[in-house]
Amino acid sequence: MSAPSVHNPVNSFFATKWRKVLAGFWVGMTMFVPLPLLAQPQIPAVSPDDMSLGRSNAPVTLIVYASTTGAHFAQFYREVFPKLDKAYIQHGQVRYIFREYLTPPVDVSAAGMMMARCTGKDRYFKTLARLMNSQNEILTAENPIVIVRRITRQSGLSDHSFETCINDSTSLKHMAAAETHLSEIPADVNMPYLFINGVLFTGDSTDSDAVASAIDKVISNPSPDQRTQP
Repeated sequence: MSAPSVHNPVNSFFATKWRKVLAGFWVGMTMFVPLPLLAQPQIPAVSPDDMSLGRSNAPVTLIVYASTTGAHFAQFYREVFPKLDKAYIQHGQVRYIFREYLTPPVDVSAAGMMMARCTGKDRYFKTLARLMNSQNEILTAENPIVIVRRITRQSGLSDHSFETCINDSTSLKHMAAAETHLSEIPADVNMPYLFINGVLFTGDSTDSDAVASAIDKVISNPSPDQRTQP
């Protein structure tokens, strides 16, 4: 049985203003030459637009810049996040914030993360988990957007809302802007990028023990001036 057809606005996703915005973003990426890290990257303060889990007044704010494409992102979500959630987030020790970061193929990356946002804050992380768990299927599909659409339909996103969402270039530009904040991170720092109370974690972000150890050190020796709370 062939894959279900999707209304034309979805197919035009790859050919209209999305591609123009993404093309500009990717030109900037390919011209980027990593610089020595002279100071901590300055990332935006926590805002109401952020997707978050956990107590807003938790002693640790963990900001994760990641994407729905890339095996290391799926590994983090599969192996690290569940342990952090169980040990820290659910116990009020960590406020977890996920920020979207475009990675190749950027059109597929953008589609997944924008659709997750459009399902709403109450369903965002469940949709994100479905996208991560379906990453291989999405990346090997002839039409990845068909798979993304199936996942967002499971999360309750209507066809009308889906078509409205894929034409929202404002959200796309917001995602692309993350590169500005992260452009000076050295190439040898693993992705996803983690910021623990505003400080870049330079260890292996896919090693749950290493991340937990860094969080424990902050909990035992808090630095209020490094907090990223609004």
